[in-house]
Amino acid sequence: FSLIVIAALQTDYVSAFANIKKITSCRPHHPSLLRVSLPSTSPTIDQASASIVESLKDEINENIAPTKRGLKASKQQQDDVEVLLQKLEGACELSEPARSPYMAGSWAVDYSTAPPPSNGKLGPFEGNASQVIDLVKRTYVNILTVEPNGWLTAELSASWEEWDGIILKDDSTEEKDEASVVGDAASEEPLNVVDDDSDPDPWNSLAEKFSNIFQRNTPLKGGNKSEDFGATSWKVTFDNLRIQVFGNSIFEKKFVDTARVWKMTYVDENTRIVRAGRTGKSEGNVV
Repeated sequence: FSLIVIAALQTDYVSAFANIKKITSCRPHHPSLLRVSLPSTSPTIDQASASIVESLKDEINENIAPTKRGLKASKQQQDDVEVLLQKLEGACELSEPARSPYMAGSWAVDYSTAPPPSNGKLGPFEGNASQVIDLVKRTYVNILTVEPNGWLTAELSASWEEWDGIILKDDSTEEKDEASVVGDAASEEPLNVVDDDSDPDPWNSLAEKFSNIFQRNTPLKGGNKSEDFGATSWKVTFDNLRIQVFGNSIFEKKFVDTARVWKMTYVDENTRIVRAGRTGKSEGNVV
């Protein structure tokens, strides 16, 4: 699969999905590093550009609001959002967004076409998805929290490095495994998450199937070595998946050689668009 994630920085005082702000304490404060200087010296042009960007963000927020962060988005709604995303991506001022200090911190996932837990869904349960990125340790954690009181959580931890352009192998069997666990995110039909009636622990079956989404990927030869792929993209390697109920771990799995490619197509101080997938190819990317 591939995915597109519209992530918004969280605040200390506002719900993760209430607006697009970041937890400032999680982002290093380097004002001199946070913006890329453009050739233009006209403040009028800069202000006009900023106004266009903010207008696009407002329009995107209006379009994703009724989709329940993408979970209930129709094909037409996805298409409409995609058009707006491409416009915002075209307005990105950063030539090396994957290396921007803006990437650091805690991000709320406002919209996604990804599988769990990035889309805020785990089996029949829906919650809030977020990502925590550490630029110093080169790690990130994907977190799904189901209310009330975060009784159910899923945390997928990973490390990242700059992508070298080597295409990753796509295991076609993953699609079947993923479908059996995730189902159609836009469907109202209940998910059959346990197919073994003899299993005394249905939570274990759910968690085990969920982990099958992340099958092993190995690099293939290829890629243009002259292109600076690391300027826009990360190779993300999954480390560990843990699911907890009321703070008690019910499932944990460590991954071996399981990787994805994230391409950062828009980044600023409070908004990020990521197009990611299994191989690094653009076909089938999700947001």
